[in-house]
Amino acid sequence: QLSLFLRTPEGDTLLPSPEDLPQGFPKAKEHHHRSLEALIEDALLKRPEIKRIETQIRHAQVESQLVQNQRMPAVDLTISGAQDFGISQSNLVNRSEFYAGVIIDMPVQQRVAEGKGIAAEANLSRLTADRQLAEDRVRNEIRDSVSAIKAAFKRIGLADQQRNLARQLEDGEKTKYGLGESNLMLVNLRELATGDASMTYADALNSYHRALADFRFSSGEFSHLSEDFPVEIWQNYASPVWMDIDPQDTIEYRSAREDDDERHEREADR
Repeated sequence: QLSLFLRTPEGDTLLPSPEDLPQGFPKAKEHHHRSLEALIEDALLKRPEIKRIETQIRHAQVESQLVQNQRMPAVDLTISGAQDFGISQSNLVNRSEFYAGVIIDMPVQQRVAEGKGIAAEANLSRLTADRQLAEDRVRNEIRDSVSAIKAAFKRIGLADQQRNLARQLEDGEKTKYGLGESNLMLVNLRELATGDASMTYADALNSYHRALADFRFSSGEFSHLSEDFPVEIWQNYASPVWMDIDPQDTIEYRSAREDDDERHEREADR
């Protein structure tokens, strides 16, 4: 499946040759991580789902404030002026007029506004709980992945010792067989034990790299793979609302259309 993502600069699929394959797993090494709390705090800043929920919470807070504002009285100040021109039929002197007034709109029945307010508060509470659940999930994933890395590294050490001892016993049994002190069945048993120990070592190494990949994913290291494309840009693209867009730099719906576009659409509908 990964070969689908290996392509030439022209976009064609590229089939890897045996020479392109790695010689084996990278050598395992003990990871001296920072403190667990520091890893968790760093992961909470990098994980995109946390940023997405936080953006939704800010959006819900704005909606809640809007509903609260709609439940308040509306006060409008109006100012206007007028000036007569010409001579009226009554031959009165022309005059200028100035009007100033205050309009107070007092909502009486607020059932719709109250319903929207309750819905906004419920949505905000739900998003807050979702954020807490997501943060707890990240904390558990970091703890589990760190524990898995440590356990897998210790398992590699024990499996390597077992493999070396099995090889020594196999070599000793072959030496005894050459001296006539053993038989072919015992040699085959030692060879099988060496094979089993090698399989155990390979399985431990596989578990280590899987745990390391889980840690990198949990800590948010896979969210950005290039310094030219930092994590903040990835999180901004993943956000449901782009807060850094300038409204003056966008095309409005009506002004972006022309009469020919509307006519073509109507003709297509017919």
